[in-house]
Amino acid sequence: MGFFLAKSLDRLGNGLHAAPREALVGDIAFLHGSKGACYGLRQSLSTAGSFTGALIMITFFHSCDNRYFTFFLIAAISPVIAFMILIWKVKEVPFSSSTPQEKLVFKVIHLKKLPATYWSVVMMASLFMLSNYSGAFILLHSEAIAQTQIIAPLVMIVQNMATTAVAYPMGYLSDKIGHTWILGLGFLVTALSGIVFAFSSTSLYILFGAFLWGIQVGMTQSLFMTRIAERTHTDIRGSAFGIYYALMGIMLFLSNSAIGYIAHHFSLSMGFLTSACIALFALCCLFLMNAWRKAGA
Repeated sequence: MGFFLAKSLDRLGNGLHAAPREALVGDIAFLHGSKGACYGLRQSLSTAGSFTGALIMITFFHSCDNRYFTFFLIAAISPVIAFMILIWKVKEVPFSSSTPQEKLVFKVIHLKKLPATYWSVVMMASLFMLSNYSGAFILLHSEAIAQTQIIAPLVMIVQNMATTAVAYPMGYLSDKIGHTWILGLGFLVTALSGIVFAFSSTSLYILFGAFLWGIQVGMTQSLFMTRIAERTHTDIRGSAFGIYYALMGIMLFLSNSAIGYIAHHFSLSMGFLTSACIALFALCCLFLMNAWRKAGA
């Protein structure tokens, strides 16, 4: 029961801070005119932090003689430090709204403030999210292929290192050449990753698939954030990101359920191939939507 409560609080905290964090990054990014680079840097640092933190805590876990109380007590230090930095060092970008009360109360009418371009990004992200799946499926598949549990941490290391290395450069590049081509490349890499996982027969192929998966995360997630920030005004940006994260959570639940069903009744490889097909379909829709937008302009 205690583990369930702790995990629920962890997920709740993640949900509570995600939308305000992205909105704050967007406000700051607009001041400097480097939105893609800012969101890419946020993605890189976030992944690097979780990856480095995990390695540090593994070391502490062994030095604490496997005492979980001490282990989790040490783990609580990092968010406390982050909270202190947030309170004393991070300054919000001032913005004007009609009244302070309207900023504190969400109303359905606020949805009307979100432009059609925002909803088009959300629709595309929702479609693409159906090609994503939990890392647990990757770990299960990797252990089944490699026949050893040591492959699991290697997969996580390769995936997180790839995301950390790619997110900021791709975000910076998107500020120079635009988002569509980089997003499209990210969709293609997602499909390639699924194909590699589906036909992998050795640990090397599994690690290559994890590398590709890490690259697509670094290429796509920060660029979707950038697109949403560009299409929303400051006073509604937090709500826009909140809606986005809620819908992405629903899409990820559906995709995980579908892949779990396919893996149970057919095979996990078939699930990866299904993911690849959805990613390729999303790629086609991305360029069709871009062509339609240019024709309308």
